[in-house]
Amino acid sequence: MGHIAQQDVYNLYYLPLAKSISNHSTYSINGVSYSYPMWGYSILMSICNIFAQYSAILLFQLILCFFAIQSFYKIFELKFRKYHFVLLLPFVALCTVKWNDAIVASLIIIYIDLLLKSLKSNTLKDIIFSGVVLGVILNFRSEYLLLIPLQIIILFSFKSVRANVSFIRHCVLYLTTFMVLLPWGIRNYIEFDNFKLTSSNGASVMYISLGQLEDNIWNIKAKDESAFAFVKKKGIKDPYSIKGEEILKDEFYKNISNNPIEYLKKMLSNSLDFVIGGVYTGEYGSIFIPKTDRIRIDNSINKANGAAKFDVIMKQSMQSKYPIIFEKLILVLYRLIWATILILFLYTLYRQKWDYISLIVLAFFIHKLIIVSGIQYEYRHINSIYLLILGIVLKRIPQKV
Repeated sequence: MGHIAQQDVYNLYYLPLAKSISNHSTYSINGVSYSYPMWGYSILMSICNIFAQYSAILLFQLILCFFAIQSFYKIFELKFRKYHFVLLLPFVALCTVKWNDAIVASLIIIYIDLLLKSLKSNTLKDIIFSGVVLGVILNFRSEYLLLIPLQIIILFSFKSVRANVSFIRHCVLYLTTFMVLLPWGIRNYIEFDNFKLTSSNGASVMYISLGQLEDNIWNIKAKDESAFAFVKKKGIKDPYSIKGEEILKDEFYKNISNNPIEYLKKMLSNSLDFVIGGVYTGEYGSIFIPKTDRIRIDNSINKANGAAKFDVIMKQSMQSKYPIIFEKLILVLYRLIWATILILFLYTLYRQKWDYISLIVLAFFIHKLIIVSGIQYEYRHINSIYLLILGIVLKRIPQKV
């Protein structure tokens, strides 16, 4: 049921890097040190290998998913209802993918639980625990660094928070976060002479995201090959290297400064997709379809446009056709569910009295919207905040429902 596309990242990066950690205590592939992806997922895989095997990471994700759902009901003060099985599907589906976001989605729920506790108690112990979990999240996905200023601004822009929460003590949370992330920066400084706290693939994602609109003014295709081709012209082999990142970042900013209207069109398109594009719900067809056939079919679907995508599906064998149709119907259903939940979420925020949980979720929502609209949209990226949006909505529904 795992996402086919992300399994390339798993096989090409996470797994060999985990083996490098286990066998050589290095973060490298074929003797070459890497600054992408963040090392959290591969470190966790190497720990799993000590007790079982690398693929046991999936079992760990499902266990963490269980505890995250428990925290979800605690945070939003909800009682379980049978129809929640349907609503929880996208979150559980994400947790079945061997991908760092599966871990991060669960850790976000646990982090919010601890953050709420720290805001209410104002004790150093709770604040430090919160900071540790946020630091761990950043060791998996570094884009959450942007969350820190957003969270501070949103929380302390409200008088009720300023009156009850010590700003100085609260900043200990972020100091703790920095200390947990510090080893990654030190390692990068030793290896690359660059004190870098983030992953070095960000600029590549930024660059190829300019190709998300067809016939874009930059003539960029939204494929990894575009980044590889561009840095190759500059004499660099790997766009994910620190040098490659510098080149692509400069090109990204140059492109949008020269054509801001085109970039604004991309942002608006991504924002619309954020609302109507749905969420990842699993790839159940892969249970019945051989992996090589599934990859071939997915590639053909992705190359087709509009109704031609349906034609590609209908030309497949019965073994492949009907499982994919079923899968796509579920995806369409959850597009409607997600759009409805999102509209209710925005309405709820507008009508309700602001409390700690609403402010925290708002920070995560704005963070995700900035990343998705400004850089790259893919529907599976939405799943990491799905439970947060759902929780705000369910909290407003009478518990008898």
